[in-house]
Amino acid sequence: MECCFCAHDADAGVEVVADGSRALAQPGRKNKWLGVRGRPGILRGAYQFEVRLDEPCLVRVGWAAHASDRTIGLDSTSFGYGGTAMTSTNRKFAKYGEEYHRMPGAVVTCLLDRRDPDTETISFCLNGRDSGVAFHLPAELAGVPLFPAVCGKEAWCADLQSKDLAFPQEGYRLLSEALNSCDAVVDPLVLGLCPRDADDGVVVSEDGSHATCQPVTSSKWSGVRGCPGVLCGRYQFEVEVEGSCLLRIGWSSSKSKRVIGNDARSFGYGGTGKKSTGGQYSDYGEQFQGKIGSVVSCLIDRRDPGCQTISYSIDGRSLGEAFQVPAELSDTPLFPAVCGKGEWAAQCHFSDLRFPEDGYRALSESLAAREAVAMS
Repeated sequence: MECCFCAHDADAGVEVVADGSRALAQPGRKNKWLGVRGRPGILRGAYQFEVRLDEPCLVRVGWAAHASDRTIGLDSTSFGYGGTAMTSTNRKFAKYGEEYHRMPGAVVTCLLDRRDPDTETISFCLNGRDSGVAFHLPAELAGVPLFPAVCGKEAWCADLQSKDLAFPQEGYRLLSEALNSCDAVVDPLVLGLCPRDADDGVVVSEDGSHATCQPVTSSKWSGVRGCPGVLCGRYQFEVEVEGSCLLRIGWSSSKSKRVIGNDARSFGYGGTGKKSTGGQYSDYGEQFQGKIGSVVSCLIDRRDPGCQTISYSIDGRSLGEAFQVPAELSDTPLFPAVCGKGEWAAQCHFSDLRFPEDGYRALSESLAAREAVAMS
């Protein structure tokens, strides 16, 4: 995929043309701000893109999370540099750099440095002149992809350049290279259950935390995978039991079936007190089917490539080791997975855990720690 503005991620009144490289706004009323986001979203590394303004107009350019307002700078997850020489985030404005809103042919370079998880920064240049660091990203945005973004007041036109830059900055790679380097994502959802990786009949909530299933037959098993996929370290997520449905939860590779436990690349613990992998079932732990409100913790330990394990807990009570990950999967990312029989529902926690296990981190922290991959 080429780096581009996204027509489906634009305010009404913004038109994306020229294969996504240009955005034009005609708001229809005075003083109206409209915006658009592009792709991909950067997770790690140091990357740059340029915005060229052929005609004078008042815009704000920068980086934004998918959940932010498209008028960048109005919330805590978007960061902009405006033509009146002001930076803005979370409705806080500060003097920065030079004015460019009356400058025909202005080129603003937007720089994002996420090489160090503890010190992530955003900077800008105007026509190649470095204006310095504009923002230090807050810790809560670690692991959240940031997308190129432009917004403007009244009528405006902007071109997005992700390669063949007019003013490339040393130490930063082209935004167009980020996907091939696995440093970026196209899909904004990088944490949670994935609608695009679900069996027919499984419906996933917008935030990826909840799934329900209404199958054609009551005996049919259906499942869904989530993200990210853990490569190393120790991580956990939780599933809260809803109703009397029969669930099986655990971890799986992207190539396994979504009904986990039936092949050698997936590992599940079910509500009848059975664990399974490779189609082999054995007693494990305790039954949790029908125990409404109980929380099952799914734990994976991949610190030692020669001894990787999967364990579970119920309401904080450890059930012990369930599986040793086979050596042939030692370098394969394993993704959170849930499946169930007939009609079922599951509420998942990937952060703000109810029963955090000592020595394990919430799955939400794995991308920022460079110990997981975003997508299956």
